[in-house]
Amino acid sequence: MDGDDIALSDRLQTQYDFMCANIDIHVVGTAVQLMSGDGGSIGYQYRRESHEEIAKYIYREAAFIHPTVMFRRSFIDALGGYNPACTEAEDSDLWLRGYRRFKYHNLQTVHLQYRVPQRVRLDFCYYATIVLLQAARRDHCLMRHGGTALRPCLSAALERSAGLFQVVSSSPHGNLVNAACHSSLVLMSQSGTDIVEDLWSMWVPNRAPSLA
Repeated sequence: MDGDDIALSDRLQTQYDFMCANIDIHVVGTAVQLMSGDGGSIGYQYRRESHEEIAKYIYREAAFIHPTVMFRRSFIDALGGYNPACTEAEDSDLWLRGYRRFKYHNLQTVHLQYRVPQRVRLDFCYYATIVLLQAARRDHCLMRHGGTALRPCLSAALERSAGLFQVVSSSPHGNLVNAACHSSLVLMSQSGTDIVEDLWSMWVPNRAPSLA
């Protein structure tokens, strides 16, 4: 948890009771109430409930909302803890290293008030992409999930380019250009496997720390 997140009073007891009743579950998370910078509620966020669903979408969606997790010591010991080389997206790296060996679950009840960052951080998006690419390579599914791994960086690019798109949209053909730019980035993020091997061989080994 960050200093501006608030755990509800029943959070730890609820998760502890769940873990005691479900000895096959190694990591459990919860839903959160999303809070703005001024402390106002702006909605709720949930993650997929069962391990099967979490594992199915783990390359597309975050497995857990990190501040909500509780895990068994056997889980963290077996995986050697968080990877110290991973200064961002260390939680994603941990879940991706463990989902084939351990069982995950998300409670569909709210037990945390989570402060939403005002802006996507580029360094986080970069590390998230590296974590996903290395996990896909480790799981021998680089060509299948490599395109998905590019999404964090592309999402950041879309956000940072929003101002440019707005300027372009003011021109006579702006809407068409805007739509074309957006569609190109989306298509790259969904089916970018043609460039994944090039990214791996030319970009990742030279610029990223080893997260294996």
